[in-house]
Amino acid sequence: MGDIRTKFNEVYADGPAFAPTQPDKQLIRDIGGLIEDSITTGQLSIVTAQKLVQKKLCVIDMGFNDGTTNTEIFTGAAGTAQGMTIARVEGVKKFFLRQRISGSGVTEVQRIVQADYSDSGATVVPTIWSEELNIGHQIMSPFVDDGDLYFIVNLPSDPSYPGIDYGKGYSKVKWQGALTSQDDVEGNRVFGYQGSGHPYADMYSVNAAIGADGDTMAFLAIDTKDGDINETAQYLMIFSRAELEANGLNSAPYNGPLPIVPPSGPGLFYRQGLSLSPNGGHVAVLRGYSDAYGRHCVQIFDRFANHVRDVYFEDVRSDYTRAELGNHPTLGFPSQMEPEGTFWDDDGISVLIQESWRQFGAVVTWRGYNYTTRKTDGGGANLGNEPSDADWWQLTDKAATDGEWDATTDYGGPGNYTRRRKVIYRIQVPSGQAGEKSLETGIAQKMPGASVNTGHNARDVSFGKGTVFQISAWIANTGRGLWLNAVAFADNVWRIYDTRNGADNSKYSEVTGSFIGTDEIMELRPRINLDNGSGINLYGNAHVGGVPGGGRAYGDGLVRIQWDRNGQTLLSSDAAYTPLSIDRGDLGKFEEWRVAGSAVGGRWIGNGSPEGSVTAPVGSEYVRLDGGAGTTRYSKETGTGNTGWIAK
Repeated sequence: MGDIRTKFNEVYADGPAFAPTQPDKQLIRDIGGLIEDSITTGQLSIVTAQKLVQKKLCVIDMGFNDGTTNTEIFTGAAGTAQGMTIARVEGVKKFFLRQRISGSGVTEVQRIVQADYSDSGATVVPTIWSEELNIGHQIMSPFVDDGDLYFIVNLPSDPSYPGIDYGKGYSKVKWQGALTSQDDVEGNRVFGYQGSGHPYADMYSVNAAIGADGDTMAFLAIDTKDGDINETAQYLMIFSRAELEANGLNSAPYNGPLPIVPPSGPGLFYRQGLSLSPNGGHVAVLRGYSDAYGRHCVQIFDRFANHVRDVYFEDVRSDYTRAELGNHPTLGFPSQMEPEGTFWDDDGISVLIQESWRQFGAVVTWRGYNYTTRKTDGGGANLGNEPSDADWWQLTDKAATDGEWDATTDYGGPGNYTRRRKVIYRIQVPSGQAGEKSLETGIAQKMPGASVNTGHNARDVSFGKGTVFQISAWIANTGRGLWLNAVAFADNVWRIYDTRNGADNSKYSEVTGSFIGTDEIMELRPRINLDNGSGINLYGNAHVGGVPGGGRAYGDGLVRIQWDRNGQTLLSSDAAYTPLSIDRGDLGKFEEWRVAGSAVGGRWIGNGSPEGSVTAPVGSEYVRLDGGAGTTRYSKETGTGNTGWIAK
């Protein structure tokens, strides 16, 4: 930094030592240094402090709309906000929010809203907001250039470039209060579109943040891996804004792309905000989703994507008791408690939470717990969505109104809204301020507790192609320690070992997948190859050779069972052996014959005559174990009931 000392030295030179009235500028410089060092320490304390707390700063009241009562300050103001930051206007600190008013994703329309700053927990009603803007979705951070306030936001949405070509850069918005319009939005594309040959054409859906210096920019982007939309790896890149605005697509990052691994847990994959620390040395990534019991987290990394710490916090959930969240006497149930933006300054890391409550809809029981319906599809239905999915269902303490959950029942949606507001919390080092409280009180879901806990990332484990990837069991109490083989992957073969006491740990079974040339085959071998035991081959429809779309089961190296994609089945045995035996625990039907799924006959085995006792279709057969000459075999020749059997 050095700003305080530098500015002072630029304005005032050292006075003559003999001037008794000259201010002691060296002392002033020393004081400036102490202030500056204190600020730097405060910035880093979020990173290093052993204890952090949360504090409710304020409630942003933009009105209410439940479909009947509407007090919104503008249309759509009660809906979900999509970003938050803090900046100064004429030297006065203000909150700024991005408020979605219509659309979603590439069709989203928003306003930027200015509200007075408060850290007392007060309710603040905004009085200034921009015109309608096309500025994409969610991110927001401020900087000052030549005395003007700007915000970094997403690129304007363009329906011509959806999916993996969406969000290939950032925009800056010049803030002019209520006069701010689309003319004040300047887009800057950083990554080329798919197929353009740009070195970062696979990067899309950029979250961008700018540092306090107005130049350092952090990008958190998704890498599609050659256009595969199922790839979801997240990468950090650091750029210079000056270079980006001068060179555009030809700009090179200071560092990156460097992989960022999200925490493991429901909703923690989502990037809900991005902010640089005041000194630009660290990056905060806000994680979490809308489930009232889901965990919210700020991940902190250094500029080289080294993971520093995860800070979990309960924010607005801590305003309520566990019983109130489960079944509030006046508000109903919490349908949304979603983090929607973050900003890191000298005071701490501030987080915006969208809080919504609704009246109960259907309540069902599933695996011993009760759940209430949270949302519906485009047709107003909640059908076939298991209550394990927090997008559709919310855990509740309310008694079930619709019995056990049934996949074939449409449970519809929740009732009207009862509360909709934006709440801003701050994560900070304890300082004795009023309203400070613990980050967590046990309301949110517990983490899995695994020693290795991978996040929702495209690549959870990687290893060099051609090398053996191995998982081993460790036995410590053998003097020097002992590794046992457990699972290994070599090229296209998985090997499975036995680690139990007394087992031969050198032996293994194999599962192989082959897709070279015309191969579409999976092989299961209990003992490596068919000469050492049985095996199963399963074939894809396009496989050449074998039985495409079917399979084979082997014994002693020979095909014993074979079936094709049409259901034709071959049973084979060695000479003097029986290829098929049918065994059931009692007498009765041993075979059933079907045509197009419908039973048309079968074969029964029993004692006594079937006449009057065995119901079967015409054409069925009966073998009588206690029969004699002329009464051992019967044929069903008439009727649909238990008569019409004729002895043969």
